Amino acid sequence: MVWIRPHLPEDLDEIEPMKQALRSCQTVIDITLHPALWGGALQGTEATILKVFGRGLGLQPDSGSASTHIEAELIETLSSISRSHIDFYALQFDQALEEFQLEGAFRLLEEARADGLISHLGLFPKGSLAASLTFWHFNDAFDFVVLEHDQQEKFSVLAQLAKGRRVGIVEVGGSTGANPVIRAAKSAQEIEMFSSIPR
Repeated sequence: MVWIRPHLPEDLDEIEPMKQALRSCQTVIDITLHPALWGGALQGTEATILKVFGRGLGLQPDSGSASTHIEAELIETLSSISRSHIDFYALQFDQALEEFQLEGAFRLLEEARADGLISHLGLFPKGSLAASLTFWHFNDAFDFVVLEHDQQEKFSVLAQLAKGRRVGIVEVGGSTGANPVIRAAKSAQEIEMFSSIPR
């Protein structure tokens, strides 16, 4: 199964056909790169949506600020898609975070999931393997993990950990197989092609 991550096309006249293709898409759509544009295009549809969030979390000076930062991102996302919940929400981190930053973020995320604002909470570890393992051990209440296929050692270790904890794996790059794969789409034709790949 391919999940689609729409990018801005080189030819801006392609945006409207891409929006039309996304509206009829039968796979998960990752609106991370341009949530207002792609999320806005999906308003009023039953599309399954993924959003990766968390940039700037490491800059927050205390637990309350970390919680407020995540809350603001969630509200912005829900506003862009005009929905009361998001299907897949993945916390991305690029560096080791302070314990108070994690506590603030997880407090808000657990409340949001309990309130039905987030259906599936994920982790997208972009930092080192050591930081990824520390982060995951701090809180393992994730439903899925997004792993970059081109980082082989980290992919292997974290995929094994995910399987052991019965956490779903979504790959960025790689070939379609047992796990969903996120693919960049820069045209309506690519969206249509990726959404037609059998589940």
